Amino acid sequence: MFNHNNHYGEKLRKFLRDRRITQHEASALLGVHRSTIQRLLENEIWSEKQLSIVTNGFGISQDDFRIIENQTTKVEKENPWKEKYYESIERINELYGKLEKSNNMNEELRKIIENLKNRK
Repeated sequence: MFNHNNHYGEKLRKFLRDRRITQHEASALLGVHRSTIQRLLENEIWSEKQLSIVTNGFGISQDDFRIIENQTTKVEKENPWKEKYYESIERINELYGKLEKSNNMNEELRKIIENLKNRK
Protein backbone atom coordinates (compact mmCIF):
# COMPACT_ATOMS: atom_id res chain seq x y z
CA MET A 1 0.00 0.00 0.00
CA PHE A 2 1.14 3.55 -0.76
CA ASN A 3 2.77 5.14 2.27
CA HIS A 4 3.16 8.80 1.45
CA ASN A 5 5.59 9.44 4.33
CA ASN A 6 8.10 6.82 3.16
CA HIS A 7 7.86 7.44 -0.59
CA TYR A 8 11.47 8.05 -1.65
CA GLY A 9 10.40 9.65 -4.92
CA GLU A 10 8.32 12.18 -3.01
CA LYS A 11 11.22 12.82 -0.65
CA LEU A 12 13.46 13.53 -3.65
CA ARG A 13 10.80 15.79 -5.18
CA LYS A 14 10.63 17.83 -1.95
CA PHE A 15 14.43 17.92 -1.67
CA LEU A 16 14.77 19.26 -5.22
CA ARG A 17 11.89 21.70 -4.88
CA ASP A 18 13.17 23.13 -1.58
CA ARG A 19 16.56 23.77 -3.18
CA ARG A 20 15.11 24.91 -6.51
CA ILE A 21 17.01 22.19 -8.38
CA THR A 22 15.50 21.14 -11.71
CA GLN A 23 15.39 17.53 -12.85
CA HIS A 24 17.92 18.43 -15.53
CA GLU A 25 20.28 19.96 -12.96
CA ALA A 26 19.79 16.95 -10.66
CA SER A 27 20.70 14.55 -13.44
CA ALA A 28 23.89 16.51 -14.13
CA LEU A 29 24.80 16.65 -10.42
CA LEU A 30 24.25 12.91 -9.96
CA GLY A 31 25.78 11.90 -13.28
CA VAL A 32 22.66 10.07 -14.44
CA HIS A 33 20.25 10.48 -17.33
CA ARG A 34 17.21 12.70 -16.80
CA SER A 35 14.92 9.69 -17.33
CA THR A 36 16.61 8.10 -14.30
CA ILE A 37 15.62 11.11 -12.21
CA GLN A 38 12.05 10.80 -13.49
CA ARG A 39 11.95 7.10 -12.51
CA LEU A 40 13.35 7.90 -9.07
CA LEU A 41 10.64 10.51 -8.57
CA GLU A 42 7.95 7.98 -9.46
CA ASN A 43 9.21 5.08 -7.34
CA GLU A 44 8.15 4.68 -3.73
CA ILE A 45 11.00 2.28 -2.91
CA TRP A 46 14.59 2.45 -4.17
CA SER A 47 17.45 0.00 -4.16
CA GLU A 48 20.38 0.68 -1.84
CA LYS A 49 22.43 1.60 -4.92
CA GLN A 50 19.87 4.20 -6.00
CA LEU A 51 19.70 5.65 -2.50
CA SER A 52 23.49 5.78 -2.36
CA ILE A 53 23.75 7.55 -5.74
CA VAL A 54 21.27 10.22 -4.65
CA THR A 55 22.61 10.82 -1.16
CA ASN A 56 26.28 10.76 -2.18
CA GLY A 57 25.56 12.98 -5.18
CA PHE A 58 23.85 15.60 -3.06
CA GLY A 59 26.21 15.21 -0.12
CA ILE A 60 23.64 14.19 2.48
CA SER A 61 23.45 11.17 4.72
CA GLN A 62 20.97 8.40 4.02
CA ASP A 63 19.45 9.00 7.46
CA ASP A 64 18.91 12.69 6.70
CA PHE A 65 17.32 11.78 3.38
CA ARG A 66 15.01 9.27 5.02
CA ILE A 67 13.61 11.85 7.47
CA ILE A 68 12.63 14.37 4.79
CA GLU A 69 8.90 14.85 5.17
CA ASN A 70 6.64 14.30 2.20
CA GLN A 71 4.32 17.23 2.52
CA THR A 72 2.41 19.01 -0.15
CA THR A 73 2.47 22.68 0.65
CA LYS A 74 -0.57 24.94 0.57
CA VAL A 75 0.83 26.69 -2.51
CA GLU A 76 1.19 23.36 -4.34
CA LYS A 77 -2.39 22.43 -3.50
CA GLU A 78 -3.58 25.77 -4.84
CA ASN A 79 -1.37 25.63 -7.95
CA PRO A 80 -1.31 22.05 -9.23
CA TRP A 81 -0.24 23.30 -12.65
CA LYS A 82 3.06 24.66 -11.33
CA GLU A 83 4.92 21.31 -11.36
CA LYS A 84 3.68 20.57 -14.89
CA TYR A 85 4.79 24.04 -15.98
CA TYR A 86 8.31 23.52 -14.64
CA GLU A 87 8.50 20.06 -16.20
CA SER A 88 7.44 21.56 -19.53
CA ILE A 89 10.11 24.24 -19.31
CA GLU A 90 12.73 21.60 -18.51
CA ARG A 91 11.61 19.53 -21.50
CA ILE A 92 11.79 22.57 -23.78
CA ASN A 93 15.32 23.33 -22.57
CA GLU A 94 16.31 19.71 -23.15
CA LEU A 95 14.93 19.84 -26.70
CA TYR A 96 16.76 23.11 -27.40
CA GLY A 97 19.97 21.42 -26.29
CA LYS A 98 19.35 18.52 -28.66
CA LEU A 99 18.56 20.92 -31.49
CA GLU A 100 21.79 22.81 -30.88
CA LYS A 101 23.80 19.56 -30.93
CA SER A 102 22.06 18.55 -34.15
CA ASN A 103 22.84 21.90 -35.76
CA ASN A 104 26.49 21.58 -34.74
CA MET A 105 26.66 18.09 -36.22
CA ASN A 106 25.07 19.32 -39.45
CA GLU A 107 27.65 22.10 -39.70
CA GLU A 108 30.47 19.61 -39.17
CA LEU A 109 29.04 17.36 -41.89
CA ARG A 110 28.79 20.32 -44.28
CA LYS A 111 32.48 21.10 -43.68
CA ILE A 112 33.46 17.46 -44.27
CA ILE A 113 31.46 17.34 -47.51
CA GLU A 114 32.98 20.63 -48.66
CA ASN A 115 36.48 19.32 -47.94
CA LEU A 116 35.74 16.15 -49.89
CA LYS A 117 34.44 18.15 -52.84
CA ASN A 118 37.57 20.35 -52.82
CA ARG A 119 39.83 17.27 -52.99
CA LYS A 120 38.45 16.23 -56.35
